[in-house]
This record gives sequence, structure tokens and C-alpha cells, in this order.
Amino acid sequence: LASAPSPPPVRVHRPLCPRTSFAMATMNREKQVEALVTLARSRGAASLNALQKKIDAGEPLNVKGNTIGTDVLQEVVALLSKDPAFAAAAATSAGGAVPTPARSEAAAPPINTAPAQPAGTRWTPPAPSAAALAAKAVSEYENAKPFNRVVRVVGGAKVALLAKPDVLSQPTGEYLQDGQTAETVARLLSPRDGRVYMRMKGQNGWLSTRSRKCFAKTVLAPASGDPLEPPEYADAGPCGAVDLLQAVDGEGREVQLEGAAGSPPGKRAPCAFRTLISRHPVLSAPSIAVAVNSTIFLNPQDKVEVDAVHYNPAEHRAYLRLRDGRGWVCDRTKGSLHRVAMEPVDAPAAGGADDGAKRLKTEDGRVLIMRSGSAEAKAAEQPPVAQKGAEQPAVFRSDEEMWPVALRPPKPILPAVRQRMRRLFIFHSRRITEAEQDLKEASEQADTYSRSCPAVQELRQYMDSVKREIATYQKEWAGAVTRLLGE
Repeated sequence: LASAPSPPPVRVHRPLCPRTSFAMATMNREKQVEALVTLARSRGAASLNALQKKIDAGEPLNVKGNTIGTDVLQEVVALLSKDPAFAAAAATSAGGAVPTPARSEAAAPPINTAPAQPAGTRWTPPAPSAAALAAKAVSEYENAKPFNRVVRVVGGAKVALLAKPDVLSQPTGEYLQDGQTAETVARLLSPRDGRVYMRMKGQNGWLSTRSRKCFAKTVLAPASGDPLEPPEYADAGPCGAVDLLQAVDGEGREVQLEGAAGSPPGKRAPCAFRTLISRHPVLSAPSIAVAVNSTIFLNPQDKVEVDAVHYNPAEHRAYLRLRDGRGWVCDRTKGSLHRVAMEPVDAPAAGGADDGAKRLKTEDGRVLIMRSGSAEAKAAEQPPVAQKGAEQPAVFRSDEEMWPVALRPPKPILPAVRQRMRRLFIFHSRRITEAEQDLKEASEQADTYSRSCPAVQELRQYMDSVKREIATYQKEWAGAVTRLLGE
């Protein structure tokens, strides 16, 4: 039998958005009015004219298969006509004249008289505002605050702009000449170096109120108004150790500071100092830049013998040279220039120098305050009696680290021998520490393998070679100390 042709498929018409049409069909009158008002406002005043034309023609509005009567449209037009934005369109649809409000000359928009850029000219962004620069400075450094002032360069020399608000940062290459004025947008107070930094508006960089080479010299002053520096930053205080100890340069050579009172080079005796803070670093050089590499620290109330002082005018810090050869300690803390970290054991009393009082701490821990004219003060002014055995061998608590493991426990030694042993300890301990760090890293890497493999075997061989190297360094250190003690 011949098969009859199949009937064509019946195509069912579906709305483009079933969910929308269903929602529109089930809407009540209030929801329809609200939806049409929202739609008309999003499309502007032209939609009001289209709705008015539908009403005038008596035609309903079809929205995706749904019919909305003219009564709903009239209610929508009535609501939109009350809006000032659609008042002009409503008047135009009614055939009336659109009232034009009078415009005063003051309210007239300004005419752009700037010359038009020629075709092909590359667009350049405008200069950032002071508020934008201040916001950028605050976002980069949390201690920065908005500070709008006009400043003037003083001091008779040009001043370099810094890339960061830090006296150790590199200059940007830009300078402000003597007498030149500039506008600031932000200010940063740096307790670490005791300086005040200004963020410039016209230049890309920071400017310190004090000279980079001499902290005591002011190079930036306000053009008018209050000072740029707050009271706590105006005076960092003197470095009292300069008047007590022999001054030396960065290499340890004796010098005479300009304007410093006291005896000529080579005539000042060592002095005892005590530590006032915890974990005060012992530095390898008289500079705050090497403080991050310190491995030796002083604890509170530790007493040390100091034989010289190096004053750094750029940092306004005094560096005390330890007599036992361990290195240098700063008289101020690493984090704040205004906080004292070291003081002489025979420091003046809190009453000041006017009453001639001195504060001395006895062996049993008591504090003795002597005033001028008292019997104790007169006795203290007498020349000290030479003590027997002042140069006798002794053992200090800090001597243990100077002795190799094979030669411990520490033995009594003279001060001169202690100084030479300290130098040997610094040289050999650096090599041993580096080798131990390599051994630790290799051991941690070998532990990451779950099974034995050629890579693990190679690491084990490397660890054995490092252990032999450490033993060799220990043997060389012990031999050097033995030869020193035998001299």
C-alpha cells in the first residue's frame, strides 16, 4: 500500500518571553500602572507622546500578546504629567505651547572659549588635583595626613626631593632652589628618624623639613602661619654621650668634634652605660642601616663598658663603641629617635642639673641621690683609690659564646685577651652560622620526599659535606683560641 503523505507539523506560536507575558496577564490594575510608569520613565519623554497618541486614537496597548485598555493608559499619563520632567512633553501632546522659563545671565552655562585641538593631536590628561595627590599619599603610607600649606626653602642651598619619606631613600633628581616656594598636599611624621616629610603638589616626591646631611639644619619653613613641625618633633634632644666619651669617625679613628667640649683626642676615659630597653641590637658598623642584620642584643639593665662614640649628624644619633670589641650600640632606639636606649650608669638625677644632684645605683640595687654640698657628694668628688687586681683575669656572662664548644666552660681572661677573642668569635661564628643554615635548608628539602630517590641521595651527600665543613670551622676556631691563650 502506498503510504499517505504525513500532515505538515502544526507550529504553535509561543511568546518571546513566557515568564513576562504570564506575569503581565496575572497583574492587577495597580501593578500594570506601576510597570508602565517605570518603563516610560526609563525611555524618556518620548514614551509619553506615544501613550497620548494611543489614547487619542482609542487604541489599546498590546504588550507581548496582552491588551492594556485606554483607561489604564490615561491613568499612566496622568501620573507622568505630574512629573516636571514630563511636563513639557505633556503640554506638547495637548497642542499647547511649552512655557519656556526665563534664564538669567548668571544662570547661563559658561561658554567654552578654549581653542579646539587640531585633528591628530594626542590627548593628555589634566594635572591631578591636590585632593587626588593627598589621597594617593595616604593610601601609600598610613601615617600620612592631608596637609595643604605653602612652604619656602631656606638655609641658603637647594633641597633634593626624595622618592620615599625616608632619609635613607634615593633622591628623585628634582631640586627646589633656595627661596623657592611650593605647595604641599600631605605630611608624614616619621618617628624612626625624627623627621617631618612633605608631599609636594607640583613635583613627584617628598621633602624633609631638615637637611639630609645635618639633622640640626632646617631647610623648609612655612610661608606664613604655624610651624611645619609639631612640638615633639621640633627638638630631638642632645646626644649626651658626645660630651662624655672620646669621639671617633666611622672607621674608629679618634677625632675632635667641632664645638664639642672636653679634652683633646686620646684623653677621655671609658665610661659605663646601661641598657633601658629590651633587645637593643649590637651593630657591626655605626649606622642605623645595619640594624636589620644584628644577631647580638642587649637586655634591660645590662651594663657595658664604652670607650668611644661616633656621632652621625645626618641621623642625629650617637653610636657607642663597646670596649669588649663586640661592635656598636646606638644611644636611641631603632624605631624612635625621641626615645633614649642607653644612659650612663652615673646619670644625672631627674631633678635636673641646676641642683647638682646625681643618681648612683649601689651594688645591692638601691638608688642613691647625692646633692651638691652633701657629705656623700664631697666623698664622691675625692679621687678614686686604685683597686688591687683591677687587671686580674675574670669571667663575664657574655664570655661563653666566645669560647668554642671544645674549650668550654669559659675560663678567666684579661680584658685585652677578651677583646681579641671577641674578634675571633665574630669571624668564625659567621662562617659556622652560614654553614648551619645551608644544612638546615638541605635537611628540610630532603624531608619533603616520601621515598628514597637519586635526588634524596644527592641531598644526603651534600649534607654530609656541610657537616664536615662545620667540623673543620670548629677545629680552626678552637686552634686559634688555643694559640691566643698560649701567647
